[in-house]
Amino acid sequence: MKPDDLQRSAENGCNSCDLLVRAVSVFEELSDLPSRSSYGSPYKISGEAKQGTALCVSWDDPHEPGKVFKIELLTSKDAKDAPKDFAIGTGGRILPMLGCQVAVKFIKKSLEACVSGHKECTRVRPSSIPKRLLHVGRKHSTGFGDPYLVQDLKSLPPYVALSYCWGKKTFRRMTRASLDQDKRGIALRTLPRSFQDAISLLRDLDIDYLWVDALCIIQGDKNDWELEGAKMNRVYTHALFVISVTFGHDANSGFLSYHPPLADPENQAVRSRDAKRASIIENHLQYILDGKSMSIRVRKKLQHDAIVGQLLSTMNPDPEMPVLLRAWCLQERLLAARTIHFMPEEMIWECSEATCCECDGIELDAFRQQVPTLGSSSLETTANPLSAYKTLFRRQSVAREHLTNLWQHTVVAYSWRDLTYESDRLPALSGMVSLFQNAKMGSYLGGLWLENLPLYLHWRTERINRVIKRVSEPSWSWASIDGPISWETDSSMLKAAVTILTADVVPKDSTGQIVSGIIELIGRTIRAKLFMDWFDSVRPDESFAAITLEGYPYEVPFILDVGQYPPNSPERKRPDVSESQLSVGEEVTCLMVLIRKPQDFPYTLILRQSQRVSNAYERVGLCDSLVLKKFFENAKEERLRLV
Repeated sequence: MKPDDLQRSAENGCNSCDLLVRAVSVFEELSDLPSRSSYGSPYKISGEAKQGTALCVSWDDPHEPGKVFKIELLTSKDAKDAPKDFAIGTGGRILPMLGCQVAVKFIKKSLEACVSGHKECTRVRPSSIPKRLLHVGRKHSTGFGDPYLVQDLKSLPPYVALSYCWGKKTFRRMTRASLDQDKRGIALRTLPRSFQDAISLLRDLDIDYLWVDALCIIQGDKNDWELEGAKMNRVYTHALFVISVTFGHDANSGFLSYHPPLADPENQAVRSRDAKRASIIENHLQYILDGKSMSIRVRKKLQHDAIVGQLLSTMNPDPEMPVLLRAWCLQERLLAARTIHFMPEEMIWECSEATCCECDGIELDAFRQQVPTLGSSSLETTANPLSAYKTLFRRQSVAREHLTNLWQHTVVAYSWRDLTYESDRLPALSGMVSLFQNAKMGSYLGGLWLENLPLYLHWRTERINRVIKRVSEPSWSWASIDGPISWETDSSMLKAAVTILTADVVPKDSTGQIVSGIIELIGRTIRAKLFMDWFDSVRPDESFAAITLEGYPYEVPFILDVGQYPPNSPERKRPDVSESQLSVGEEVTCLMVLIRKPQDFPYTLILRQSQRVSNAYERVGLCDSLVLKKFFENAKEERLRLV
């Protein structure tokens, strides 16, 4: 609807149009925006006018393409002047300051509803006791004593786990040297802000124990890390709930509003969050309905896209929510039975059956889920993706194609997320591996699975604006590189073109790291020469290395596993191949691993003779080209060892 039309209708006596005009005007004044009359992009009434639903109005920002202003109109939950069939729904209030009592009230309400009414959330019975937990401090007449570490408890108490970004700043951690003292007590003021806030919150919730990796695993102790790191999947799975400092950039970010004496008033992260909460100013407008006056609340519409509907998204998360960018934190979220997200503007509760928020923009009852029909294609469209994800693992039996599809989507999303230490690339996924193994996924091979192994071998490096390096072995695993990958996830039209004879990996430790791996297989091969140049592709933002084939006049492009492609430029530049140590004219072997029906389209690995292992080949890239089909038709099968 155009602004002029809405204004004209309001002037002609339409109470509803008059309400919308006043609502937009109030928002413009509060947000210091130019008047709608100064530009005139049309209003969009984006919400359904039905009982229990907020009415949303949106319009485009004329000065910033792609930016949209959104407001919502609501009534109060306790409104007595609204008719039962009134179309505009209710919504929760966002208080300007997120103090401990505000958080406690929201968590208690959500937790009680979950524990008493969600069968799926209580299905997992905690049984594994963490080696160490942090007691939040004994309560006495004047307050609480210092928190202290406990070790080797005989029974499992209710505890909460913390999910956060470590950041680059140093902070108080538990070491072998501090262990004995930490058992006696840790001065609260010496802990980073997020730890302090978690302790304050648990004290008010009457929960005695907190698990934090930096305090419950001995830092700098390789043996303790291997033992306790291997148990982290059970730590998050069996926690009563997980506190996620979703908007925090480091351990000192904190997540509660300033409250002396625990907090630093100069904490920029919390100051910024408080400013955002304070900006959600509500204005009350009077609306006449059937001759009666009632109060309508107007405020900015909060977005929940970062949590709802993007569980396994590869889209860049909001930089204001760095936890969503971290690989470890993805696993922690997927494993937790319940998570409370501290977002830039509000709190969001997420469990296996429901999602809810402070503003009530997410309606709890709207998130009861059915089992997804096929992996993540359903996860991305369901309102509570976490519920859909976990439903697969609660089945007595799961079709392998569902598990295969789900694993691929999980790894792709995981590969786009950040790690401080590349040696954690497999350990930070080990908890998810346990879930898939429990679902009868089969034998695990360093990021891949033995069953359907040809399908898993067909991963490709995604182009990003930095050099991608080979950081580990074996070369045939996606975990060997430090960049994002993608997969062909529609396996229904794919057929294996190789026969796997043996496949095995040599584990480094119990955390999931591996030393090496070898696959012995039989498949059709052709020889080619390496050619490096710049190529236009179907996608103008890509460029490739290439191979040349005897008897074929053109170069065939392929995607390198490591290195860096040149940035978008009209200049003809070669890819950076220094990481792969390839040279122009070098002989490579093309191995067809999959065939796509009905065209018999070959999916091909590009291999080179291993420089580390005799009589073996290493992967250097991937080629998807129909040109190779006729060459493979006349090719002989060969027995190869991949390392």
